[in-house]
Amino acid sequence: MKRYTLIKQAMAAVATASLLFSCTGAPEEKEAELIRPVRYARVKTAAPESQRTFSGKLRSGTELKLSFRISGILAQIPVKVGDRLKKGNLVAALDDRDAKLKLQELKAAVMAARVKQESSASNLKRVSELYENNNLPLQDYETARSQYAGAKADLNAKSRQLDLQKRQLAYTVLTAPVDGVVSAVHMENDENVSVGTIVAEISSGGKLKISVDVPETYITRIQAGDRVEAKFAVKGDQTFHGTVSEISYVGSAASVYPVIVILDKEYQGIRPGMPADVTFSFEKKEERLVVPASSVGQDPDGHYLFVVKPLEEQGFARVMKTPVTIGNLTDQGFEILEGVAAGDLVVTSGVTRITHEQKVRFNRP
Repeated sequence: MKRYTLIKQAMAAVATASLLFSCTGAPEEKEAELIRPVRYARVKTAAPESQRTFSGKLRSGTELKLSFRISGILAQIPVKVGDRLKKGNLVAALDDRDAKLKLQELKAAVMAARVKQESSASNLKRVSELYENNNLPLQDYETARSQYAGAKADLNAKSRQLDLQKRQLAYTVLTAPVDGVVSAVHMENDENVSVGTIVAEISSGGKLKISVDVPETYITRIQAGDRVEAKFAVKGDQTFHGTVSEISYVGSAASVYPVIVILDKEYQGIRPGMPADVTFSFEKKEERLVVPASSVGQDPDGHYLFVVKPLEEQGFARVMKTPVTIGNLTDQGFEILEGVAAGDLVVTSGVTRITHEQKVRFNRP
């Protein structure tokens, strides 16, 4: 019995030693390297766009925004949108009661100043005669001459104030500067109007024009005098022709540049405010390399692509960060001016999550 117990203890010790040897003596397995797969596309050549269509809005040939030169309370505004006006027709008027009262006061002041000036002139003439005959001292003559000069200056000042007040009174009335149609009314009676506040807008005659916002990637390909085509939803497939007349030198915060297109003639059935689709035709250029827009990355050093370099090991490749110079953004992607060649393979997604010379999974094309 004792011998059996000893044998069991020996076998347990051997088993324990074997287990420890298997845990500590066996070589550790190397952790598998994480290799991510990539999507890619081939750099291809493409003919540059010869046409591009942008949305715009139809405007009147002449658009006038009317405002007062002085501030005040709006007393009347008899016009409404759609009214046809002749040059000189009343558009709006301010409350002019205070201006008229001030005008009457200045008229009275001018009359009093004129009487004073005439009186001092007569006095100067009388004193001059007495002085020339040695009947008055020089001091009396100098006093009379000074009084006349002061009265004359006061009359001139009061007259200028009267002229200014007449103009101020005229500024309380706003009239149509040209024949046209009221396109907008922004104020109502009894509102306080500040200087320069737009009260109404008038659309005058002349050829209609279209205002189009063109992205910065295309603005350099448009010049004044270029011929364009336009379409309006209300006119179906009918095509209208026009000419580029103005190109803004400064873009907006959205990186678009306003372009003005003048239609060739007046057309029936279209009116200011209607949306338009304007098609620009560009000069043909040589073919350019194009890559998907998602493949282009950017860092402080500029734009770059990750070019896929297949390895001899089947199904794997390395990605090489390659600086590039980009051109216009087209419907097919970014034009590439330099940095890669036609046929190169470039990563098309996740370019911000991979690094230069990283090993990736790669399915050969």
